[in-house]
Amino acid sequence: MNKTQIESLIGTYIDRFVLPAAEQKQVRKLLLGENRCGFLDRWINLDGDFHSAIKESVKSLTTDKGMAIKRYKLFIQWLQRNLTEDIHVEWPPIDVSSRIDRLVYIMRTFHEQPGNIAAFLSEKLWMSERTIEDDLSSIQYDVAVDNSFLDQSFQINGIARANGSVHFLSSVHPMLLMENLTSVAVMVQALLEKARDAVCKEWAMLTACHAWNQLTDYAKRHVTRVMNESYPQGDHVRLLFDELLAMRVSDSFLTEETVHNEAVSQLLYCWKAACPCKLTYKEKDGSVTEYSGVPITNCHDMDAVRIRLEGGEEITISLDAVISSRAV
Repeated sequence: MNKTQIESLIGTYIDRFVLPAAEQKQVRKLLLGENRCGFLDRWINLDGDFHSAIKESVKSLTTDKGMAIKRYKLFIQWLQRNLTEDIHVEWPPIDVSSRIDRLVYIMRTFHEQPGNIAAFLSEKLWMSERTIEDDLSSIQYDVAVDNSFLDQSFQINGIARANGSVHFLSSVHPMLLMENLTSVAVMVQALLEKARDAVCKEWAMLTACHAWNQLTDYAKRHVTRVMNESYPQGDHVRLLFDELLAMRVSDSFLTEETVHNEAVSQLLYCWKAACPCKLTYKEKDGSVTEYSGVPITNCHDMDAVRIRLEGGEEITISLDAVISSRAV
């Protein structure tokens, strides 16, 4: 396919299949471009590589990347129907215009592949490395916690402009393994379907409740909307969802960073890492007791911990009494 042929196809697509007139103007600007910034010139310079031409076109945009991708998808679908050759475009895996989805995907990717992958994310999401760095900075400094996917902060350190190497300071909630909010809705649906089985109901409802308790109000509204659209009133799963909304569980997953008391934060780390702990706490009579190298056997309710002493005896210590703790 040469320049004349692709120009003719673009013209036919815009004139016959793009409505209304205002949309025609935007699509024409995107495909034909101005000052060599559009799709056509990039397609020519990249020897007819549709994927690279579209990706570079989107990356050059400073706004409306999500809308541009939607327009390109419609154009490629039309081309596929009118051409015999196969056109392969590897689209971004998320809606890049959604900051929530973008932050979750970035945190999830860095959790699974820590290290030098800033450039990889830039290529994968069709975003500039500067945008990736800005997103990482907002995570690092808790700039947008209220808008985050989960109602808790995640800190990243070691952002190096030279190599993109990053590391998590806090453990990451398993919910970050979800692709997006729709994935969470699907997970909740699956758990509630499983809860229809009496044998599985207890753990399925408990797991769903743990997940639900981690969500922000925005995320809860999204999942509720999906559930309401998927199941009519009176449906068994819908009734289980209503039951879920009424549940209260105190031992939901917490990261170290959500515990503001440093001593308690270290206890939580020792419990999850299954490593021994050096612990100092105040007795009821005001005296101070210290244990070194003791394992944490229970830290579920976040009001107290259980530790196992050298002889095998287990004792419970109120978290309010903890003075200091650290891994040993």
